[in-house]
Amino acid sequence: MEDNIKKTESIWGIIAGVVGMALGMFLGKYNSLAIFIVAVGSVAFYWLAKLANRELNQELYFAIAVLGGHFSWFFIGYLFSNFSYVLLDCSLIALGVIWFLVKPSLPPVILCTGYEILTLIVNIYSIVTVKLDITLFSAGLLHIVLRIAAISLLFFGYKKLKKENQTKMEL
Repeated sequence: MEDNIKKTESIWGIIAGVVGMALGMFLGKYNSLAIFIVAVGSVAFYWLAKLANRELNQELYFAIAVLGGHFSWFFIGYLFSNFSYVLLDCSLIALGVIWFLVKPSLPPVILCTGYEILTLIVNIYSIVTVKLDITLFSAGLLHIVLRIAAISLLFFGYKKLKKENQTKMEL
């Protein structure tokens, strides 16, 4: 039975890797600077989260890293382009991440997940309804990928955290 599970996980891992590679090649061609900013921001936020809170599981550290990378992209865009409308995005992401690091619990997960779902809908609507050039389209696609990653990691990370906390309480 375990061999079948490992084979299934292996197949999904390969599929995810191929899809990720294809997306990375497409997005990298048109948005290499944005991807670089997200990557550096993700590493920085991951490292800061590890320093701040050693009680989180790997999925939650990755969720914070994805949120932080996205925050970095927004913040750099604001600094250099004065996109003042991203200040709300920056504020909500920062609030959610800081709140989660201080108190890993359901309310900050709800804040971050709710924000990500709402903005995911807006991003998908924008890509579908607005005629965008390839650079803006790929930027929108990058937003969508980051949001789906954050939502997934928050969901699975919180589920795992809840299970870990229940196990600790039983002991």
